[in-house]
Amino acid sequence: MSKTSKIRVLGFDPGLSHTGWNLSEIDLENGALNVVKLGEFSPSGTADKATYREESEKYGKRTISLAVLRETIAQLLTELKPDYIVMEDAFINPKRPMAYGALSMWHCTARMVARDVAGKAIIVIPAKSAKLGVSGRGDSGKVNIQQAVVTNPKIHFKNEKLMQGLTEHCADSIGLSYSFMTMYLPSIISEANAIAKLL
Repeated sequence: MSKTSKIRVLGFDPGLSHTGWNLSEIDLENGALNVVKLGEFSPSGTADKATYREESEKYGKRTISLAVLRETIAQLLTELKPDYIVMEDAFINPKRPMAYGALSMWHCTARMVARDVAGKAIIVIPAKSAKLGVSGRGDSGKVNIQQAVVTNPKIHFKNEKLMQGLTEHCADSIGLSYSFMTMYLPSIISEANAIAKLL
């Protein structure tokens, strides 16, 4: 793997109510994460729209939400062609324990789409690890993550417009991409280089 390689990572902050995502390029030469695109979509919000009402009544809102999720992730993968895909692990929130079921369904749907569309496995990062990686604290709230993302000297935005569109869910997705770069990618590169030496 070349030292000047640019690695494209697609990061997801999962949720059926709100999914934040970003496409970033990792610059191996200077150790920077360059945010190229970001966005947010709502699978359940889309399923609530009038155009999906009949299908939601017939198949159930959760089924249509997952169908919207599948279509949106497939579109992102086809358009953005990332080298790696990362997402936050599902966790149980004591204040909203039922949300764990929805997160698990999000995960299963995303994994199947990544396999079918991109032939890739998704790297799952625990929420505390992602927060610790970008903010230095494993218990950071969403506002703290947003602040950590915009003040981190190793996280750059392609333009000012991207920073203006930085919702809390997009910031969380960038935190995941940054944590992947700092905590996971070094061992992936080391293993790839070791294999290359054997060949």
